[in-house]
Amino acid sequence: MTMKHGAAALMGWLSLAGLAGCSGENAGPLASDGIGSVELELATTPPDARCLKVAFDDGNSVKTSRFELTPGQAASFSERVPAGLLTLGAQAFEKSCSEVHSASQPSYVLESPVVVRVRPASLSRVSLHLVRSGRIGIDVTFDDVGQPGDDEPLAMAVIGDTPYGPAQLVAFPALVAAINAEPDLTLAVHVGDIKNGSTRCDDSYFDTIFNDLAELDLPLVYTPGDNEWTDCHRANNGAYDPLERLAAVRATFFDEPGMTLGEERPILSQATIPTHSTFVENRLWAGSSVVFSTVHVVGSANGLAPWFGTDTTGTLFDDPDRRIAEVEARIAAALDWIDRTFDLAVADHAKGVAVFMQADTFAGTTSGFEAVITRLADRARVFAKPVLLVQGDTHVYLLDVPLQAGNAAYGIADAVPNLTRVVVQGETASEWLRLDIDPNGTNLFALTRKFLP
Repeated sequence: MTMKHGAAALMGWLSLAGLAGCSGENAGPLASDGIGSVELELATTPPDARCLKVAFDDGNSVKTSRFELTPGQAASFSERVPAGLLTLGAQAFEKSCSEVHSASQPSYVLESPVVVRVRPASLSRVSLHLVRSGRIGIDVTFDDVGQPGDDEPLAMAVIGDTPYGPAQLVAFPALVAAINAEPDLTLAVHVGDIKNGSTRCDDSYFDTIFNDLAELDLPLVYTPGDNEWTDCHRANNGAYDPLERLAAVRATFFDEPGMTLGEERPILSQATIPTHSTFVENRLWAGSSVVFSTVHVVGSANGLAPWFGTDTTGTLFDDPDRRIAEVEARIAAALDWIDRTFDLAVADHAKGVAVFMQADTFAGTTSGFEAVITRLADRARVFAKPVLLVQGDTHVYLLDVPLQAGNAAYGIADAVPNLTRVVVQGETASEWLRLDIDPNGTNLFALTRKFLP
């Protein structure tokens, strides 16, 4: 993937309402009766944008126009188009229009297509609201994290369900040191559960783990597990409100959503997507012709398990409305992030996809996981290239192809033979998993269990 310096690693709204242009360019006539005009407005041209490309699509054919921009100057322009119902697409580039070609990556895009009805001999006005292209933001992230190029191999460390209990908490710095000592690693991932399910979820504990992870000499991407928030309602966990603990996890480990833990490097966070900006923990990056993402999916039925079942005082009560609303919002964000992961992989002709989450979604109940696994199956099947699903939760190392023949429990009838799943060995501070990616090798993904002396 092409790396690009200098653009912001985020995709926030830019209230752009029109701009000055010249030189329209038609890609083809639109079949419609009559001619009308569209006036497009941008309040401010982005400071790094020099060319705007607009597509007018009537469902049968497309007219494309390009307009040279003056960076930072507000303007508007109009275009004559056949009357009818049109869908508009727009992209802005840092290059002049003469340098823009079919493979050029835009700096800005529309958040969603704009539909406008154009009437004969009349003027329709449209304000374009652009967002910084996630593709550009992702590029900056990959470059800054130091991920290899498309043709170069990479290796990363993966851990999960650690440290578990006081003894492993003491041993955890040695695990971090062992990962630091491994040659050739470019990144580390923790797939959740930074404590066991029967110890307290106190701020002081979170601070201890944060400080231990800060000793990593690598960028670390962490996705939360159920033990650090969903299960904190348990009496021996401190009888916390789980959503309050989720907020504490985000405040401690995702204070800067666009930065990794360990060695700090910029990374793309779902915080940049206005609809799902709460989900700072969902991350996306790429390297070695693979697109990677973390998706917040946890055990305890993905958070559906009732709260305060261990309360013996009769003073603490479940709150189904809040609990279920959180789960539904998190699932919606997960589906969006899975789609964006595969969309990028398709657009970049990636050779593979790797998705990391905490829950072992193939052990026990499917409740809370149906939508996520079905979406993964659908996208992986269509992608038709290697997909690696990395999970924790059940603590015993496992490598399988869970959808080799579909999955009746999930109602998945068609096979997904290209999706391989690995469960990371957990409840240990003496083992970690090395994941090697070789875009030119016989096997794209290779897994090696690494043991401390």
